[in-house]
Amino acid sequence: MIKKLKGLSTIILFESVNATKKVGRIPILENIDLVIRRGENVAIVGENGSGKSSLLKLIAGIYEPTIGKVNRSTRKIAYVPEHFPTNIRFKMMEYLLLVGEMSGRKRSDLIGQIKEYSEIFHVENYLEMPLKSCSKGTKQKVGIIQALMAAPDLMVLDEPLTGLDFSSQQKLLHQLELESNSTIVFTAHENLLIDGIAHQVFGLENGKITRKQKQKSQQKIMLIKAYAKKAKKHLDNKNIIHAYWEGDHTVFITVESVFSDTLLIHLIEKGFSIHEVKEKR
Repeated sequence: MIKKLKGLSTIILFESVNATKKVGRIPILENIDLVIRRGENVAIVGENGSGKSSLLKLIAGIYEPTIGKVNRSTRKIAYVPEHFPTNIRFKMMEYLLLVGEMSGRKRSDLIGQIKEYSEIFHVENYLEMPLKSCSKGTKQKVGIIQALMAAPDLMVLDEPLTGLDFSSQQKLLHQLELESNSTIVFTAHENLLIDGIAHQVFGLENGKITRKQKQKSQQKIMLIKAYAKKAKKHLDNKNIIHAYWEGDHTVFITVESVFSDTLLIHLIEKGFSIHEVKEKR
């Protein structure tokens, strides 16, 4: 479905109209009117039991509405549940290869990508370990790697930060910031992802959308890659949205374009060398 709306993508990936989902006679989602456009990341927030996971399943196509209508303009959807299946008998590498090959990709390409992501998330030492023997956090990383490898149009993540330590949370945020070709819909209790990547935030209560909040301004967001000669220099500029260190010397910084020139001057004065400046979206 294509609509022309000023200032927004014209491509709608998901739309629900008065959608209600019942289990037996009990409604778990009621009268859901929701539009998700390409390139507009969406956060779903609410208390436990509010219906967040059920809404993600509706968006991903795992659920269909009992009443109302749902339209999905893409089949290229990756869904990562909050709890990774516990009794998968495959080793990590075997599982990721199997999932990748099911989508028609070459094994040689998959091996390289799996090794790259496993190093990013520090699970390279577990590639030959059975998944059922891995920790909750490690399994969570496998689910995220599986979604990233799929390069979907729509990525649906249920509490993706659960079970991850702070360093892994930062790495995930950085990877999702780079996913400019994927629209991301997620649930989260933490502000890290909401502040970092969400354009829209929807509140859910008792299976109903109760509020809609514009999360980000219409300012362009710039990504700056800088190098510090001294390891991990302190960054105290109040205009920085997010800073992610890759190693001890290279930092990726996001900032609104209106503040980018001032920040670049600040970084140079601090002794950083600037490697790249580009618009995020």
